[in-house]
Amino acid sequence: MTLNQFLAADKTEQMNAFWRTIFISERTDSEFTYSLYALFDFYVEVKVSIKDQKVCRFECFKQPQTRYEVI
Repeated sequence: MTLNQFLAADKTEQMNAFWRTIFISERTDSEFTYSLYALFDFYVEVKVSIKDQKVCRFECFKQPQTRYEVI
């Protein structure tokens, strides 16, 4: 699956594909935890609220972002 195919997929297909991710790194600030995963040939960042543990955003990247330290 390419990044464009992932973005064009419906939410169910995206979540099914997300089970194939590889955890890369995580960082936390005062309000959110940001987790970076590799999926096929792109990366997905998941932003989760510390307060209520709800997912606030998914963001996709073709290249890993420099704001992460790779473990």
